[in-house]
Amino acid sequence: MLALDIHETFDNEGDVPTTGDRLKNTILLKGSGDLQSELYRKFQGRDPVLHPICDFYDPPSGYSQDSEESCSVFINTASTTATGSKENSKT
Repeated sequence: MLALDIHETFDNEGDVPTTGDRLKNTILLKGSGDLQSELYRKFQGRDPVLHPICDFYDPPSGYSQDSEESCSVFINTASTTATGSKENSKT
């Protein structure tokens, strides 16, 4: 999820060298010395979001156009489908 969010940042900002340097200096060079969640927030300026992973997997068009709502529906549907298939395989 985080990788897709960072990938979208590279796409949106358009300046790969500058964004890459920022990623290197805020996350990669720090290693495990700091909390990863804090490093991520320093790089992005916000908490992680779900819509890049939903965009990556391209949920069916019948879902809401609101990306956060679409992602929630997509994840709930996938969870229900996975649960149903496990139950079916036990019988």
